Amino acid sequence: MSINTDKNNFEQNNKKNSNLDKKIIGNAIVAYIFSFMFLFNKKDKYINNTFVRSHAKSALVIHFGFLLTYIIFINIGIFKIQIFSGYTLNTIISIILFLSLFSILIYGAYKAYLGKYFSLGTIIKIPEIEETEEIEKEKISIDEKNKLIIILSFIPIIGYYIFGEYNNKKIIRNTTKFNMISFIIIILLFISNNEVWGSILLLGYIVFSAYSILNLVTKDEVPSIKLNFILSPEEKFLVLKGLKKYLNAFRKKEKFIKFKEILKKEKETFNLEEVKILEVIKTKKETKLPKELIYVPIINLIFLFNKDTKYIYHIRNGITITLFMLVIGITPKISSLNIFFLFPIAYGTGYLKNRLAYKMPYIYWIYEKGILILSLFLSKAKKIKEIKETNNDIKLKVENKKDKDIKNLKKFDSENLSNENREQEKNIPENDSKNIKPENFTIENNGK
Repeated sequence: MSINTDKNNFEQNNKKNSNLDKKIIGNAIVAYIFSFMFLFNKKDKYINNTFVRSHAKSALVIHFGFLLTYIIFINIGIFKIQIFSGYTLNTIISIILFLSLFSILIYGAYKAYLGKYFSLGTIIKIPEIEETEEIEKEKISIDEKNKLIIILSFIPIIGYYIFGEYNNKKIIRNTTKFNMISFIIIILLFISNNEVWGSILLLGYIVFSAYSILNLVTKDEVPSIKLNFILSPEEKFLVLKGLKKYLNAFRKKEKFIKFKEILKKEKETFNLEEVKILEVIKTKKETKLPKELIYVPIINLIFLFNKDTKYIYHIRNGITITLFMLVIGITPKISSLNIFFLFPIAYGTGYLKNRLAYKMPYIYWIYEKGILILSLFLSKAKKIKEIKETNNDIKLKVENKKDKDIKNLKKFDSENLSNENREQEKNIPENDSKNIKPENFTIENNGK
């Protein structure tokens, strides 16, 4: 019996017997607590039911996710890397996964309460940015050049570099995604002192890549890696921007627009802005220095004195990466994370040829916010300086006025004193001055 038939039968049973509905729905809700017990109960007709079993299967997968998260990230301690004071990467991942799984568990129980079927596929399906028909219908001719491109896409760093030129080919996008995700996990395992697990995964990647390359060379079979549901960093950035607008519109109670439409408009705006920027910068001169140095950390700081060039956006990307690496490098506990900057460096270098107006996802956004904060800080500092200068001028004027007042006061006092002396001299009697005669004084001469 098909799933659709079971759903139809359940809906018909809903109309026939409401008491049965309550028991079945109740069991489906409880299945999210006791999934294992409900899934293997064959006797009770209210439990051995398509609707209940469907929810019990979803619940079992979620419970298994809780168990795996605990074993891998808490018990074994994979990715135990110090990120912040008192927080490790495995703790952060565990918290995110536990909260996500718990939210899915509640959502599934709510669906059961509504009498609706629930599938985990509806949760993990990521809204994919629409691709053009040309890319969807592409047919790659398996000539020697394309074989070489596909082989190189399996190699770390080199694969990300060639992505810049051949990212319009779906097979290259999927192979590069597989390459990047695998090596991010492998690097995390090694720097978190899980060398055994890292070595196993590295060996698995090498074996799979060798097998795919061998089939490509000998049988002309293109590797079948379908990772369209995993978004690239640029696509994720656009999704986050679209999600922000979507939530803001909902919060402000504006006219409702579907998220898919917002995402499509966001991509169109992004592409249009890049075209406009390209029209402005493509007429600028070439850089005097080798452009390959733009993404070389530390060395690229020399481009601070060569900003009037068509590679200005790449220079901003590269210098922002360098500043991040310097900040992380002086922090001993997280300095090992600098290795992850190899990924954006390789992607950026690959885009130097054919994408002059490339704003690296997240990196360029951080640059823009940093410039905004710096300009606000400088503006504030300038205003504070102006206020201080104004206060100093006022203080100087007050002090000058005070000195002038003191001088005037002294002058006034001296004039008053002179007038008083004159008055006193006038008041001395004339007889008193005449009574003073020489004979009234005697001089003693001891010698005669």
